[in-house]
Amino acid sequence: MEDSNVLSENEIAIVVRLQKIYQRALLRVMDSVYSFGRVPKNWEQHFILYKLV
Repeated sequence: MEDSNVLSENEIAIVVRLQKIYQRALLRVMDSVYSFGRVPKNWEQHFILYKLV
């Protein structure tokens, strides 16, 4: 009997790709925020993924 909670290799590849797209988008947002000088002092708590890429 197959476990329906396990992702297939194709589904895992899609999830990884979506994560990378999200991280790139987050970097663009952070760069925009930085360019306007509106970065909170505790940005590391709010933008954890910024350091993962």
